[in-house]
Amino acid sequence: MYEILTGTLLRFYNDFIEFVRSDPKQRYTGVDNKLHPLEVKIESAFSYAGVTTEERQAWFNELRQDFYTKNLHALPINESNVNYRRVFVDSRSVMEIMHGLAVQQQQFNQLYFNQSHDIQNLGHQIKQHLEPLQNQLNAVVKELKDTKEVSLNSLMIFSAFIT
Repeated sequence: MYEILTGTLLRFYNDFIEFVRSDPKQRYTGVDNKLHPLEVKIESAFSYAGVTTEERQAWFNELRQDFYTKNLHALPINESNVNYRRVFVDSRSVMEIMHGLAVQQQQFNQLYFNQSHDIQNLGHQIKQHLEPLQNQLNAVVKELKDTKEVSLNSLMIFSAFIT
């Protein structure tokens, strides 16, 4: 956890110091050794560790570059001033998403095939049941045309079609 906090402080060090120095009462301007107590602690830690200004600047640059490299996908384009030769993209997440989409597409295609097959079977079954009924209906209509009288059997068949 300390590494993350230290890295965050170093990454935003210049912004942090600028914020601390923006005291409305102008108490910590950085001029004439008027430093904020936190800035004094940080500077003394750098001195104690023997970190030169050049090393500190190299740390800042390396931290920024690593941050941008590792968080490139989440950064706005205007902040992605990254040396792209050092950017490595882990494509596993993209491949997992693509694999999931392919599996879903295959499942959808199988479901579509199964449903279309079931619909065709239902159509054949309906056709098989309708042919005898159509023949009976044609017989009733023919009987009605030929004779003005209708048998009881024909009326029952005809009423089954109406209701």
